Amino acid sequence: AFWHASLRPRRGGTAEDGRMNALARPRIVFLFSGQGAQYYQMGKDLYDGHPVFRRVLDEAESAVQEAAGFSLLGRVFGAPASQPMDDLAITHPALVAIGLALYETLRSEGVTPDLLLGSSLGELVAATAAGCCTAATALRFAVAHARCVMEHSGGEGGMLAVLGPLATLQRLSDGGRE
Repeated sequence: AFWHASLRPRRGGTAEDGRMNALARPRIVFLFSGQGAQYYQMGKDLYDGHPVFRRVLDEAESAVQEAAGFSLLGRVFGAPASQPMDDLAITHPALVAIGLALYETLRSEGVTPDLLLGSSLGELVAATAAGCCTAATALRFAVAHARCVMEHSGGEGGMLAVLGPLATLQRLSDGGRE
């Protein structure tokens, strides 16, 4: 199970009677989410109250303004939280920007990850945090990806999650044939 891995002692740590040595630090994993985690006003309290979070979002604002021609923060913070946030032109760069700001904020508070993971757009944040690209590059990619999806989807489409046993899903994907 997932939690077992985090409770195993690290090198140099010892386990007695299956318990974690108090001196051995559990591994810290940052998992950055993708599409679906967004909402208007997300990060507003941190933006107003934490200087590192604000600095990173202000830098993201400049990159998105240059790449997309609009104010990301104006769009994210300018709409009521109750309104659905489903415009890819906004959600893609917003999720990347917020993820990067959270990462840098946690690091500034002394929380350093042992592992970085990303799901969907969160992969851009994880790659940036790992040093694979700059924040500006990740944000430009998010803007370009959103444009590509919107241009080639014709405004149609959606997302579907199918939950069920693997055998059922395989049967459905074969058109019901056994």
